[in-house]
Amino acid sequence: MVYSTCSLEPEENEQIIDFGIKKLGLEAEEIKIKGIEYIEGLGSWNGNVFSKEVKKAIRIIPREKEGFFICKLRK
Repeated sequence: MVYSTCSLEPEENEQIIDFGIKKLGLEAEEIKIKGIEYIEGLGSWNGNVFSKEVKKAIRIIPREKEGFFICKLRK
């Protein structure tokens, strides 16, 4: 499953993925996209420490395009 938003808010992204990993048994998979600048998912935010798996998600940097969050998940 691919979870993607056009938001870079951790509440809508890493926090949701962290819940899926910790409570639903999902696993994140690495994503590599050539030609697009991105950074890994956040490891923590606002006092919350996320599963290490969350770093496999990517945040597409908003430069000439809009920012996006993408995470590939497996049950």
